[in-house]
Amino acid sequence: MNRLLILFFIAFSLNANAENHRFSRSLISDTLVKGAKAVIRESLVELDIDSPSSAVIKVKYVITILNDSGYDLSVFNEYYDKFSNIKRLNGKIYNSLGEVVKKITYSDFQDYSAISGYSLFESTRVVHFDPEYREYPFTIEYSFEKNYSALISIPYWTPYNDYDVSVEKSIFSVKSSPLANLKFLTNNFDSNSISAKTFDDKLIWNVENLSALKFEPMSPPVQEFIPMVAISPTKFVVDRIEGSTETWRDFGSWIRRLNEGLLTLPSERAEYFKELASKGGTIKEKIAILYEYLQSNTRYVSIQLGIGGWKPEPAASTDKVGYGDCKALTVYMQSILASVGIKSYYSIIQSGEAGGEIFNEFPSNQFNHAILCIPLEQDTLWLETTSQRIPAGYLGSFTDDREALVIFDDDAKLVRTSSLNCNEMKMKADVSLTASSAEISLKMEFYDFYYDKIASLINAEYQVQKKYVENKFSVPHILLSNFQIRGEEKNSRAELLTDFSVNSYSTELSDRLIFQVNSINVFENPLPPPRNLRNRVIYIQRELSLNDEVNFKIPQGYYVDFLPSSFTESNQFGELIVSFEKTNDGLIYKKSLRLNKGRFDPNLYIKVRNFYLKAEAADRTKIVVKKL
Repeated sequence: MNRLLILFFIAFSLNANAENHRFSRSLISDTLVKGAKAVIRESLVELDIDSPSSAVIKVKYVITILNDSGYDLSVFNEYYDKFSNIKRLNGKIYNSLGEVVKKITYSDFQDYSAISGYSLFESTRVVHFDPEYREYPFTIEYSFEKNYSALISIPYWTPYNDYDVSVEKSIFSVKSSPLANLKFLTNNFDSNSISAKTFDDKLIWNVENLSALKFEPMSPPVQEFIPMVAISPTKFVVDRIEGSTETWRDFGSWIRRLNEGLLTLPSERAEYFKELASKGGTIKEKIAILYEYLQSNTRYVSIQLGIGGWKPEPAASTDKVGYGDCKALTVYMQSILASVGIKSYYSIIQSGEAGGEIFNEFPSNQFNHAILCIPLEQDTLWLETTSQRIPAGYLGSFTDDREALVIFDDDAKLVRTSSLNCNEMKMKADVSLTASSAEISLKMEFYDFYYDKIASLINAEYQVQKKYVENKFSVPHILLSNFQIRGEEKNSRAELLTDFSVNSYSTELSDRLIFQVNSINVFENPLPPPRNLRNRVIYIQRELSLNDEVNFKIPQGYYVDFLPSSFTESNQFGELIVSFEKTNDGLIYKKSLRLNKGRFDPNLYIKVRNFYLKAEAADRTKIVVKKL
């Protein structure tokens, strides 16, 4: 064989071997492996927008899973619906040397309905693949294309997909002709690791060698600190209905067009609601009566078929069938109020426990839920139409204290929703001690934020309530005698009343009994020791108040010899008041803990942690009583 030809084959073989092993674990730098559960080796996302109603996104994604805590990141889940479809789907699994151990074909993926438990109609489906490979480290690669026939929403791009994941290389490109048809918002970009290039019809962001993002307790919402790109079309078309995101007014105009003609109720139903509302004196009383009607006569279901993800059902239809999604129920309530002359406005909001903040300087679709806004002379009332248990005007932690886009008659504006303020939980317990066991009678009260957490249990099945009570308290192995969970919806208040016994509440040691002063409802410090310097501000989302009182009746023949000192500590994070008091037949322990809302310097992390530890230590204080 010709010597030159031999050399060519040797070189080709070496290049192919290098290519086959380019995802070897040994090629990852120590900096990226440190503290990581996975490393994104290569991520290429190419978005090509053809028109206001058409786009294709091409994705190639390669990630090395370093240990079991990162395994979930190897599982593929991609959703699609009436306005999108997935094709050219394949992948590969590599071992630690970067050798292919399995080729994944389209037939290996599962495709099934993503219907949720509360959904009646839903067109969303999910493509799923679980590699079921756990020889760490291993690498998995996925490639696919996704076509869109509607562009009201373009997912945000970020190089990260989880905490403790580092990034070797990530590229995001957007092509549109012209680029002026799109608007962009970039956030938290460091020019040292992220570069951007602009061409006539294309923008490319390139990211290399990002260290793993570390979780820090009490961090602000994640969009405040991760690098990301938000994209929105200035013009879009959904089911042949044109819209614009030039301004919030424009976007609201599209919503208004979707809702046109939906508020009309049959005349006999409008008369019925007028008669029903006449039982109330003030406007708020009328609203409460009509809202209670809605809660008693409708139920929430999710309807996500096509444009149904945005366009509500007509009020007359919802009135007839008695169910609907958040959009339909909001329109229905709006029509009921309109029939008695009360003006209200359809509103869209980003719901969720984390706060649901949006980028208000970036008009676009950032919403996933609908509620109703009722401006009154003195204040603004908000109605959550999907709940059958909360009072009129109450918004839980799912939608409170955030911007909603209110669709007025000829405008649309961001308006902040009301905030939960009386976020208090009270506990009062009477504890009768014997030599080792205890009989406990307890009452707990929950207000606003804490009411929100327990309200679903008020009318729950017995076994569901019982399981909650058995797991609620810090003391283990309780023996329930009875319990009751009841609510005062008009006051956003719930109560838990229970009696139970504990066989090993105290420890008998010679002539002494030793017990914890509050083993029933211990405040547990949520903050771990710092692993290194804190980088992010300390974010306390809402003010909270916890008040415990435990009255101990000690056995006859015993006396309290010594009690710890009462104390008060106040700082910028809140206030802690702890007291110990002797009584004729025992003692009383009281703890009042108020946590302030706010943002605090990262350097104060140790101080806030010590404050929380002090509250926990107070509850864990040991009391010794002696025999006479």
